[in-house]
Amino acid sequence: MKQSTVKQLHDAAAARGDLTYLDPETGLAVLTRVFLRRRGYCCGRGCRHCPYHDEEASDEERQRPPVRPPKRNAG
Repeated sequence: MKQSTVKQLHDAAAARGDLTYLDPETGLAVLTRVFLRRRGYCCGRGCRHCPYHDEEASDEERQRPPVRPPKRNAG
């Protein structure tokens, strides 16, 4: 799939305020920048539309909050 198609799908979903959109190749839900901003931190998993690592991100978005490490079970 072309990168421009992904960007168009994402931009349209984000403009509507959608938290996800479906990847047409895989049928899987992809998190939008709207969801990732609301979460408020970078999970460190390399999300496709991460506003904390995106070269096109605004200066405000580039102020990266700390990456939260995964929780570990005590047992």
